[in-house]
Amino acid sequence: MPYASLSRTHIATTPRDRRSSRGGIVRHCISNDDVVVIDGILVTSLVRTAFDCLRKRPFDHGLPIADRAAALSDLSPTQLQQRFRKIGRGCTGVQRAIGIMGYADAKSESWLESYARALMITQGFSLPRLQVELPRPLDPSRVYRVDFLWDMPDGSHVIGEADGMRKYHEDTERSGRSTVSTLADEQHREAELTLYGFPVLRISYDDTQHIETFVDKLMCYGIPRSSEVVEAIRKLATQNPASSLRYTHVHLKPEIFEGLVHFDEE
Repeated sequence: MPYASLSRTHIATTPRDRRSSRGGIVRHCISNDDVVVIDGILVTSLVRTAFDCLRKRPFDHGLPIADRAAALSDLSPTQLQQRFRKIGRGCTGVQRAIGIMGYADAKSESWLESYARALMITQGFSLPRLQVELPRPLDPSRVYRVDFLWDMPDGSHVIGEADGMRKYHEDTERSGRSTVSTLADEQHREAELTLYGFPVLRISYDDTQHIETFVDKLMCYGIPRSSEVVEAIRKLATQNPASSLRYTHVHLKPEIFEGLVHFDEE
């Protein structure tokens, strides 16, 4: 969740608790919910927490939460949607929560990856495959894993990487090396990936905070975009928020057409 959303603490209470919300404390009356203990603290269940967050958040801020919930839960996104319907009776924002969860992908590994994908969806861009493994050109017995991989209409590919600083800090902590060494390793990794001949599209946090920049960047790399998809998604958001629409532009080999289409030799 963005830091701006963490300024208040939300407390789940029972109907007997008559205290009102004040200051940085917001109280919510929740009955018959599962209680979980995390580090000695009583908290609402993962499903309930995800539901309450999603029904209050816009799509771009909600998708990272949905992705993470799908990764942490032993339930599929569809099963989580079913749970939302059950626990959400009488609550506002139920359809929104269900709709956002319909786009969830447990493969997403960071807030920035999820947020960037949310913008791709709302801006009508073709969606990439997530966390794709590519054999290392100089050592095929090992692999590099890229955040995004687009399959382009002409059969080529574009690699996408989400450049969140958290990734570099975590890699530095795991390896015990300096940040400079970690960044140098990333440069060598990218240099080796260019041997595939695939362009490498890097998406930064700043890119996602300026929609025009984000759109222009993806367009410059030739990522397919459809204005019809943009309009369809906007309509779904207002008319049927529990529905989801994904746009993927896939390359089809010529032999596939040969088996489907018959041309009259005359």
